[in-house]
Amino acid sequence: MNRLHTAVILTTCLLGSACSIKEVREDCPCRLDILLRECLPLTKELTVSAWRDSCVFTEALTVADYPEVYSRMVPKGTLRLTALSGIRKEECQDGEWILPRGSACDSIWTYAAQLDCRGETNSVIIMLKQQFATVHLSINNPASKEDYPYRLVLRSRVDGLSLPECQPHEGLWSRTILQNREGEYVFRIPRQQDGSLELDMLLEGRKADTIPVGEHIVRSGYDWTADLLKDIYIGMDYGGAEARITIEPWENGNVYESII
Repeated sequence: MNRLHTAVILTTCLLGSACSIKEVREDCPCRLDILLRECLPLTKELTVSAWRDSCVFTEALTVADYPEVYSRMVPKGTLRLTALSGIRKEECQDGEWILPRGSACDSIWTYAAQLDCRGETNSVIIMLKQQFATVHLSINNPASKEDYPYRLVLRSRVDGLSLPECQPHEGLWSRTILQNREGEYVFRIPRQQDGSLELDMLLEGRKADTIPVGEHIVRSGYDWTADLLKDIYIGMDYGGAEARITIEPWENGNVYESII
């Protein structure tokens, strides 16, 4: 009798702490398993968020702390999952992340997907998408690098990301780019949507010329839709009268060259 009484109490406790077949299953949460194993080569820190009509949860994670899986209980239904690296939560406002004018573009990695969490469990592997490209610009000119008279200002029609879709945000962003010790200009630009990227050549504070570098990057065959964006290597001869642009090939492509 005591054993039967104990079994009844145990069964009652278990049913009280979980969803029974008599309850409405939609009221029970879904366990979402998020696998981060593909992220570690690219980033150490990641902010993971789930959205419906509003934010369901957001969590800043150290990727190495979750070698197997990061799990969360979420309300059943369709969710939008995002993962961001290189963007701090406080930098996002009104569903946007905007690059301030004059600031450098960081190494931004994102993931966004619509998930069906209507069942008991769901799992997803985070595959990060690169939202920046690194440009290496070398200028060949008879003047010495120390005496080069032009100041270079980059202008872009993409100034950040629209969240939670993680798509390029249309807006004006510009910054002055500087030479490194080797005399090369190395800088990052946000993922572009077209060939509108431009480089202004300023002489004594006035615009002397505008180089449509974005058009030449597109003509060279560069793929702005790729998940992983390759580095861009540009060689430019500019003396004021004309500009010659050379873009190195990617994999089996040909060298692109144009005279403006």
